Amino acid sequence: MSAEGDRRAGPELSVVIPTYNRSQLLSRCLESLDRQTAAPEEYEVVVVVDGSTDATAELLAAIEPRYTLTIVEIPKSGGSAGRNAGAARAAGRVLLFLDDDEEADPGLISAHLDLHRTREGVLGCGAVARRVPDRADRYAQLVAQEGNERLAELASRPLTYWDCCGGNMSLERSAFERSGGFATDLTNEDDAEFTYRLSELGLEIVFVAGARVSELRTRGWRGILADTEARGRTAIELYRRHPPMIAGMPLGRYGELPRTRIGSVIFTLALRLRLPPALLGLIGFALPRQGWTRVWFFSIVLSQAYWRGVRAAAGRDLWRRIRSGTVILAYHAFCASGEPASRYIIPGRRFRRQLGWLRLRGYNVIGLGEYVECLASFRLPPPKTVVITMDDGYLDNVTVAGPILDRLGFTATVFVVSARAEQDRDRSDPALLDRRVIDPDSIAGLLDGPFEVGAHTRTHPDLTSLSTAAAQAEIEGSKHDLERAAGTTVQAFAYPFGATNPEVRRLVAQAGFLAARGIRPGRNRAATDPFDLRRVEVPGTNSLASFALTLLLGDLR
Repeated sequence: MSAEGDRRAGPELSVVIPTYNRSQLLSRCLESLDRQTAAPEEYEVVVVVDGSTDATAELLAAIEPRYTLTIVEIPKSGGSAGRNAGAARAAGRVLLFLDDDEEADPGLISAHLDLHRTREGVLGCGAVARRVPDRADRYAQLVAQEGNERLAELASRPLTYWDCCGGNMSLERSAFERSGGFATDLTNEDDAEFTYRLSELGLEIVFVAGARVSELRTRGWRGILADTEARGRTAIELYRRHPPMIAGMPLGRYGELPRTRIGSVIFTLALRLRLPPALLGLIGFALPRQGWTRVWFFSIVLSQAYWRGVRAAAGRDLWRRIRSGTVILAYHAFCASGEPASRYIIPGRRFRRQLGWLRLRGYNVIGLGEYVECLASFRLPPPKTVVITMDDGYLDNVTVAGPILDRLGFTATVFVVSARAEQDRDRSDPALLDRRVIDPDSIAGLLDGPFEVGAHTRTHPDLTSLSTAAAQAEIEGSKHDLERAAGTTVQAFAYPFGATNPEVRRLVAQAGFLAARGIRPGRNRAATDPFDLRRVEVPGTNSLASFALTLLLGDLR
């Protein structure tokens, strides 16, 4: 073993391991590094003793590994400070970070070395398999099981900064130095924050096949819930530092989990009553040990712990913005007095009462363009934000709805079919067949009133049934038609019949649109795909009470 501070110039890779009072786990970790297939002269191990008071010093003094071992001692400062201190003392061109509770497969170091010998500007992320003690409680087993299930995905999809763990990631020293290292003021999620900054520097995140470690999770259910609550608090700090990170966090998906109605009720009540997660967690142990019920309930408890932490850190205004989400209302046609209402046709007086309700109840009505700007900049709109949209571009959008919008100072987006022939009219409602549509030559005039213009293809086909070339022509052609007629950029798109798939969404983005709306019901949140925005359809037959409930719940279905 080398003395502290003694380092060789030769190792190509340095393994950095911070440790605190886990000498037994550290011993197994170091033994696994002694069994590597890589030659001993190719790597070194830097152990950073982070103020340990157990038998760590005696362990490190007694072992005689075949690789070069460097010991760095620092006052208790946390794992991030330990990683930074280890990187500062490391000799290798490549840095590989491990945790002290991980055991490495024999090919770990060779796999990371192979990556960095053949590619530059990459962050290598290996698999971290979770294991728990034989007598681990059900919460610990569930968390480990879910983590292991996600491992199978890593080799089959592009990785993001949320896929990398602080243990089992490698990068060139020069990239580490450019990043400034790990943030030492974060108590958790420091690895995700570090990886995010690396991705912003242009590093490609690559899954390293063959680089696998096994991690022993010894934390019990109370510790898991406390850690989950702490992650919720840290999520707010991450959003404040790096707003784009919200798109990958649960923070950007409030209300999507749990996914059952009874689960939502339990989750909402527990959060509103400010129940301690541990109290709710105790109930889970009374459920049958086998079956989905217990797993389902545990997932609710974990969600409640996370969002309890979010609320504690967010403050009242930000918490209300996170929880509220944005409702995009979808209308079609409007009629004057005397014409019967139907699903797609709403009387003007009913529309006027609905907008009056929005004004009376303090809803924040904004244009779709403004909402798209919020999404692009990762800003959370004020609570109770509503966007009004109208599909197909019927002339009564202007003649009936326009004056009502104008009187209240509201804006609506009309999705116009730019070149539909008379025989191609929408047949979903017979009353729509003979309805006049907006003349393309008059589109520029819409922008002088309370309207924005969005594209709805040229002839209103099901885009998923077309060839790529035909779908592209419909999408790009509609944008070209409307921009020429309006004299301004058209940023939003709506899928005819709500029919979309990944290829169609790719074509819409490629055409230069910033967002697209489908027909999936529900609220829109920070993590909602901007090219698959959700909507809430407003049937023309809805009462004012139904409209109010729709706004409150996000969707009556």
